Amino acid sequence: MYQRLPDQRIRRFSLDGRKRTWVLPRLAAALEAVPAGTELHVHIEHLDYIDHACMELLSSWEERDEKAGGSLQVEWHELVDRYQRKKNQTAAERPPSHGAAMAAMGRS
Repeated sequence: MYQRLPDQRIRRFSLDGRKRTWVLPRLAAALEAVPAGTELHVHIEHLDYIDHACMELLSSWEERDEKAGGSLQVEWHELVDRYQRKKNQTAAERPPSHGAAMAAMGRS
């Protein structure tokens, strides 16, 4: 899940997977295994989606680790894009409400 680099204070962590493979308990367990004060590099190149709870967990972990002298290196804008992309796809896949369907057909 995470890999130690030659500098013992630096760890590399890869989030990858399709759909919702990263669930909160799995991510929480992985982050708990990282020693306090670590510089953690999170790679998301192969991550399709992340949910809001996992993003919040990463943010909380970052705040806590910074207090211990560490840091979290992650492309937050890319992470948010992955969250938003799935959120938007899910909304687009929902069938229209009865009122929206009637309006689309020109009936009110």
